[in-house]
Amino acid sequence: MKPYFFTVVMGLSPFLVGSQATTPNSTFDLACRDFVQRYWKGNNWKGASTWTGDNASRLVISYLDMMGSNESQEECDDILGKVVSRSLNVWTLLQYLTQGYDDFGWTTFILLEIIRHLERHEKRFPNSSIMQRHPNLHRRLTFRAAFLHDAVKDSWSMDLCGGGAEWKVRVWRLDVWPSLSLSRVYKNSITNHLYNANNAQIFNLSSSRPRPYDITEVSFQYLRLVWKLFRPVFGWSKSHAQLADFNDPDFIHRTSEGLQWMEQSHLLTNDSLYMDGKRPRFVQGSPDERPRVLCDAIVRTLFTYNQLAGIRALRYLSRANGDLSILGQGHGMIRNLITSTYNGRLGWNGIIQDHCDRFSNCTQDMQIFKGLPFLDIKDFCEILDYVGPDVQDFHHKNCSSYRLWIRRNAAAAYGTIDQLGDFGSYWGSDPLNHVEQLRSIETQVAGLSVMLVSVWFERNF
Repeated sequence: MKPYFFTVVMGLSPFLVGSQATTPNSTFDLACRDFVQRYWKGNNWKGASTWTGDNASRLVISYLDMMGSNESQEECDDILGKVVSRSLNVWTLLQYLTQGYDDFGWTTFILLEIIRHLERHEKRFPNSSIMQRHPNLHRRLTFRAAFLHDAVKDSWSMDLCGGGAEWKVRVWRLDVWPSLSLSRVYKNSITNHLYNANNAQIFNLSSSRPRPYDITEVSFQYLRLVWKLFRPVFGWSKSHAQLADFNDPDFIHRTSEGLQWMEQSHLLTNDSLYMDGKRPRFVQGSPDERPRVLCDAIVRTLFTYNQLAGIRALRYLSRANGDLSILGQGHGMIRNLITSTYNGRLGWNGIIQDHCDRFSNCTQDMQIFKGLPFLDIKDFCEILDYVGPDVQDFHHKNCSSYRLWIRRNAAAAYGTIDQLGDFGSYWGSDPLNHVEQLRSIETQVAGLSVMLVSVWFERNF
């Protein structure tokens, strides 16, 4: 007898060729709910790292967004409650010192997504038990988002590379040995994409309120105060030690500044794909010259998840400043990724791939990469409620053109499912090549992400 999840997923085949599986009680709904049952343990996602767990929560939030109005309140409360409890318990003081700023960015993002979805959830279910179980939930979530985003904001430095946020936390910044200090500096695409996008989303989230964050948790304010005051001991300049207000009115300026830096950072290839990052290096023309620092040591590796993580910033920025031409840039980024899946840069025959896929040597992090751009496309292609009919038509036509490519990748992911219902890591594998398929919670999130987005596109385009 085949496992239940295998039976559920086998029922998904209609959606690969049409929209028959788009009813609220479709087998796709069952597959997503089964994912929660299989991989949820305690207050976290079983087997996931901090940031891949954040993206498992992102997948679930996207699924909850798609639920129909006749869904059970009890079931929606239960699923959302799991995501909320994780976000309130996942971080520890040790993680603040050992995680990268990209991890801070991912967690900030999922916190903002929970806040966004909570407003919708409360309208659908005014008597929801979520708020009863978690008093002051909005304040607690916004505080965490503000705290983590503030840390990433402090990683932005003009003195190295002319701007850009750093990847890793440098607790010790005393320049006793500058070459050793600089060796830890790395400004990568994903951290800066998340920094820009979170700035823009925070601005839009708070634009309808008199203050972006009304922080009342005094104990945490003191913790942040101590953090700021003691940082100069570790080598931070006074400018970095100022007690910046969480209610920073300059989110949009920071978004624009960050996007401009990304354009000028030389991290784009000739075919407009984002390379991984860059780091500074010492240059000395002769023994008599003082060493100079150049920021031109570029890591040219291409990863799928780097390509569209920044389009959220473009959508929210266009809403904030009214510059609708920015939306065209976002569609251009999507088309660049699609092209790369046909020309061998990030895929083959239209199937998205990371370079590690065909060799079965993807790390745990890499196994989730290629599923994330599909969620980015879905978020970008949501209905624009702040533009006129001409722009809406332009946006809709562009998004409609992605539907078949997304369906093609969903079919490829579906083809990797084994007898246990687990997705494989290499969607474009040829059965004759006998490529070993890696399977983990990360491959499940990637596979379900592309299938969720394909269902969503079939419904809306």
